[in-house]
Amino acid sequence: MMKRIFALLLTAALLLGLNACSAKEEEAVSVQSVSMLMGLGNAGENSRFSGVVTSGKTESIKKEEAMDIREIFVEVGQDVKAGDLLFTYDNAAFLLSLEQQRLELEGMRNTITATQEQIAELEAQREKVSDDNKLQYTLQIDTLSATLRETEYNIAVKEKELALKEADAARTEVCAGVTGRVTEINPDGGYDNYGNEKSFMTIIETGNLRIKGIINELNVSALYESCPVVIYSRSTSDVWTGTITMIDWGNPVQDNNYYYYDSAGGEMGTSSKYPFYVQLDSEEGLFIGQHVYIEAGYPAPETVEVRLAASFICDLESAPFVWARGKDGKLEKRSVTLGERDEWSDEYVIATGLSLEDYVAFPQEGLKAGMATVEWDESMFSGAGMTDDTMNYGGEEGYYDDGGLYMDDTVLETPEEEYAE
Repeated sequence: MMKRIFALLLTAALLLGLNACSAKEEEAVSVQSVSMLMGLGNAGENSRFSGVVTSGKTESIKKEEAMDIREIFVEVGQDVKAGDLLFTYDNAAFLLSLEQQRLELEGMRNTITATQEQIAELEAQREKVSDDNKLQYTLQIDTLSATLRETEYNIAVKEKELALKEADAARTEVCAGVTGRVTEINPDGGYDNYGNEKSFMTIIETGNLRIKGIINELNVSALYESCPVVIYSRSTSDVWTGTITMIDWGNPVQDNNYYYYDSAGGEMGTSSKYPFYVQLDSEEGLFIGQHVYIEAGYPAPETVEVRLAASFICDLESAPFVWARGKDGKLEKRSVTLGERDEWSDEYVIATGLSLEDYVAFPQEGLKAGMATVEWDESMFSGAGMTDDTMNYGGEEGYYDDGGLYMDDTVLETPEEEYAE
């Protein structure tokens, strides 16, 4: 509703002469987008965020520390299926270690038996001495009983550890848990740039893609969880849709804070960036590592009825037409076919002749075909589409392009860095 009101205010501005356009002066004619006049907004309103296509699931396989690798059957870049053999362990040394632990466990059990025998013997002796001498036997019995309980606890812990390790020893073959691509093998271990221990092997699941983007805390109101989004290809006209499933506030992007100028405080401040994830409605045409643009909202429906206020339509009774911007950017007289009229809003359905992407001029004296046109939209105003959430603060990696689109052109990780997460 507010968008429709804003569009009407722009039209009113034209009527008041803010467009300063007339045939006598031969100046450019101000034109407005049909989309904005319908209250659907225009390109200047939404922020775009950079995104990268990633896998929906990553399998990170850690190596058993006490076991050596016997053989690796895959290499980086190889596609595997769930259940395929990845590598095998040489568990000879591990089995020796297990045998040593079994011996330790047996020794602990023998200690239990010996302690119980000692306690029984002390209790028997205590019954034979005088009451004055019973106390020293009681103290010895209590000490041995405490030792007995501690040993019993240690045995229970040791038995659980041994059971887990015996299961590991039997698992000499490691197979893929997902169908995907091997993206990382680290036989020598090590740590990533953030100090996290690297996995021995990483597999990125294929056939279950999602989009990862980055949002800044200064424009957090532009997106929210469950928010519908449109995904645009950077190189083609392809468009996809999806929904934001998570904004990961708990994991700010490492080493990606930037400074901005705080006009209220008159000083520099810092701002953090956070990853968010988009679940796709369709994956067709996308591939892992592909970089895209993400914009909040729905794509303009192809079947939406184009409506236009009667005040924009000339010659309503006989041969209705509008003054529209042509493909060459010049004003043209364009015939339209009218549908039903909404009496309350005094708008007509435009059956043919106009689309949401077209720009039209408000009829006035002196208009003629071939006149130059200039867009008069929300993006023409310094405040329109440039809120505190999307303003290009100093240091922000974003900009407004020639079409008025705000581009948060954050540089995301390369596919290799993304896989390593």
